[in-house]
Amino acid sequence: MRLTIQADTHPPASKLIQHTIGCSFLKAGNVVDYIPWTDNLATVIVAPMEKRMAQTCRVLGSNVKALRLALGFSQEELAFQADLDRTYISQIERGVSNPSVLVLLKISAILGVELSELFIKHK
Repeated sequence: MRLTIQADTHPPASKLIQHTIGCSFLKAGNVVDYIPWTDNLATVIVAPMEKRMAQTCRVLGSNVKALRLALGFSQEELAFQADLDRTYISQIERGVSNPSVLVLLKISAILGVELSELFIKHK
């Protein structure tokens, strides 16, 4: 979306929009262009954040699964000790869930590692 206002023909409108929305204008001659910050929000900020979050959840899940298997725990056993549902442990291990810090603290304590170790990417 792009709104163009002729600054010389509609000065009150340009000032009103700037005051009401609190946005910045790019001036090119007599034309004032309003380019909403939301135009690029999804592609510039949100998409990379979502990608990084998905990668972090996959690393977390992989580490939880590897540590659980190294200790010989089943998903049911880990879930029982953490007072969680087995399906939630499965979602965490598959990287499709975004667990709270409290849940991660419970899991890290049961697995005998520091919380930060759950986020370290191993090859």
